[in-house]
Amino acid sequence: GQVGVGGSTGITGPTGPTGGAGPQGVTGPTGSFGASSDQFISYTRTNDSASFSAATDAFISATGTTNTGAGITFTPTNGRFTVSVGGTYSIDAMLIYDPSTTADLTVFTIQKNGANILSYNMRIYVQSTVSPAPVPLQLFQTLNPGDYINILTDPTSNTIVKAGSTVNINRLSVGPTGS
Repeated sequence: GQVGVGGSTGITGPTGPTGGAGPQGVTGPTGSFGASSDQFISYTRTNDSASFSAATDAFISATGTTNTGAGITFTPTNGRFTVSVGGTYSIDAMLIYDPSTTADLTVFTIQKNGANILSYNMRIYVQSTVSPAPVPLQLFQTLNPGDYINILTDPTSNTIVKAGSTVNINRLSVGPTGS
């Protein structure tokens, strides 16, 4: 004979208990370097420079306070800020500048490995106007391991770079990018 029509499906039973956790998988690769600055120096001069009237490094023979991370060193004997890790850096200096004459025309220069990468003339009005004068310098620059930065001033009169003059150098970095 013929097979009869099947009946309806019955009620679903209750869900059983959850099984135990499986073994942990292998750790994935380390992600890209995130946004931060792992290479930096902040150096503040705590003594006045000797009086000078010719091109002079603003931080040569400086004593001061250093707050530093790995990778950038300051050498007072030559005024050099030297990096050990390549990258693009923000170089910021605030010089407290005190020339002996009003309307002193000064050339301010940032050098990389002895070559000028930023240089401009600025007339500093002191005495009755602003004394000493704050002079900001800022530049982004790509540096390789072993590159060094110097900050020079070339006044037309006797000048002093005052205590409180500060240099901040930070490596710029970017976080990972999507695909």
